[in-house]
Amino acid sequence: MINGKDFASVDDIMRMIDFGIVGPAPGLVALGAVRQGEILLREPGSVLVLSSNEDYSLNGVVIPTILSADEASLVIQDPTGALFDTCSGHRTKLGPVFQYKWDMADDEAGDIPYPSWNPLSRFNLPKPGPGRDLYLRSIVRVLLGQRGTRKSGDDDRIQALYESLLIAIIKALLKKAAKNDWSGLPRGWRNREPSFPMVADWITTVLEGRRYTDLIGPCRRALRDPSLEVLVRSDPDTRHAILFKIAASLAIFRDPAVRDRTSGSTIGWNALRGTPVRDGAGSEVPTYLPSTVFLSTDEKNIRSHAILSALYLEAAYCYLLDNAPGMRDGGGVRTGTTPCGILLTNAPAMPRLASVVDGARSARGSNSFFLVCARDYEQLLRRYTDEDLERIEAAMVARIAARTYSAVTAERFLREDPLDRRVVMALPEDMHLLFVNGMEKPVLCRRIDPAAEDELRDRIFVKRGLHGPFPAPPMPGFWMGA
Repeated sequence: MINGKDFASVDDIMRMIDFGIVGPAPGLVALGAVRQGEILLREPGSVLVLSSNEDYSLNGVVIPTILSADEASLVIQDPTGALFDTCSGHRTKLGPVFQYKWDMADDEAGDIPYPSWNPLSRFNLPKPGPGRDLYLRSIVRVLLGQRGTRKSGDDDRIQALYESLLIAIIKALLKKAAKNDWSGLPRGWRNREPSFPMVADWITTVLEGRRYTDLIGPCRRALRDPSLEVLVRSDPDTRHAILFKIAASLAIFRDPAVRDRTSGSTIGWNALRGTPVRDGAGSEVPTYLPSTVFLSTDEKNIRSHAILSALYLEAAYCYLLDNAPGMRDGGGVRTGTTPCGILLTNAPAMPRLASVVDGARSARGSNSFFLVCARDYEQLLRRYTDEDLERIEAAMVARIAARTYSAVTAERFLREDPLDRRVVMALPEDMHLLFVNGMEKPVLCRRIDPAAEDELRDRIFVKRGLHGPFPAPPMPGFWMGA
């Protein structure tokens, strides 16, 4: 009991375990430890973690989840690469591991190949239809900035114009490439698959030569949208300003390292549903190994390259939503049945993601789960609206509140009971409150300490003393044809 607050009893916890939503390992998300042992989320769902101490959520929830979710594929926001160094050695024992390093140019990587990802590759694009439209609109909104957070309706209409224009340019480029029509594009892009670096160079070429018809004509044929008529009827200076705005949103793709990492694709999305392996000669039913993807960069580019990781996460969610387990995706590949988790270790460090707002609600149906970590609500409100946060909270299967110094967070997170605000602000440093849907009382949990748990400790690489499994290479050898 803390400040007069009563928590869930042993019977409450056992009843929760009997329902099958949470329980001991194996599981998907590490929620904490009680006297009976560790508690993990057992079914696809989403978890929100708020802690004033970032190390608490990282070491107490994220790392135990990476080390415990042996039956799930994971996509992990890992800006510094520290999680890759610590946990990839264990994950490579389960299935293929990839580390995207957005700052790594091919000529700097030397003999160490790094994976690349092209969101416009035919292997990554959904088949034409609503799924592709959602995919393109989702990634375009990440690049241009989200609508709905501005006070003026005019801003939203202008933003919608930019979105439609960029989608039209992408679709026009896809059609040109399919017809082997490379007119208007720099010579170096001929006979290569469309990519965002190619889009950026096409727009730049048009702007430099003021050859707007080279772009407008293909766009009108690719996407019949009334908003495109604004560009058609505009005077040259207005056209230039509109296209310059779009070109500025693609500036990241002029970086040589980013161009290397986003002009081609190493793996397809289907790996997130599991990599198939056959157990024996003539076996018709494959076993699916979980894949692990770490999204990293160097320290000086953490902020600027966050948008690339955001693009990947948003696109991954679109694939998971559009391709249920066991169906054939846009590339004709039958997807596996492996659940896939998206781990946002510092959600506010990224642009607003529609997948965070909507993905938690559809997690179970798409056999996926989200782990969303932040310091407090004030930090989340820098990226998301109040309405967004209401939707995120409503869709979460579980919420974790560690000690917070934010009165706003304490009141909002624990609004039902006036005592709760004082409770969450007085929690011991190694304890947190766990709220699970369907339980009347929160569970007072101890943080899972990977260094103190025998099973988890042997899964961590510790550089000092060289203890534990060594970090994996950025891409598995068999993927390179080795």
